Amino acid sequence: MAAVAASLLILAILQALFGRNSRGPQRAGTRQGGTGPAGPSLWQAMGWQRWGDTFTGWYRVGAERFQGEIAFRSPWSCSFKVLAAEELIACCGIHARCFIPQGKPLASGLRWFEVHFDRRPQSVEAGIVAIEQMLRAAQFKRNNLWYTVN
Repeated sequence: MAAVAASLLILAILQALFGRNSRGPQRAGTRQGGTGPAGPSLWQAMGWQRWGDTFTGWYRVGAERFQGEIAFRSPWSCSFKVLAAEELIACCGIHARCFIPQGKPLASGLRWFEVHFDRRPQSVEAGIVAIEQMLRAAQFKRNNLWYTVN
């Protein structure tokens, strides 16, 4: 089962980066249904659920999971959010400014951040992959900083 999930994730990354055909990137997170000859949508294979124009799920970074919400009406009207600790976002380096705090921190110490992109993702999957890459880099930097300090 894990091998299938890993294969689907790799497929999602490749399709998000290169599009589905030579005509350029496709708007993959908008296909209705998710069953049929083409199989489930990639965002479904990544564990996300859809409620109208809103997608909810978890950004997966190693063993950690970060709650996420995506409002994707079109590539020109989309909003990506992540629930994460401020100390992790501070480790994002140059990308820390891409995470805009929303509201007050929760009792758990986590906070919602809206993620700003210079080039908006053309699909839900591309946005998920991009945010996971930024969080993975921040996680790596945080873990290495911990080792150098302690």
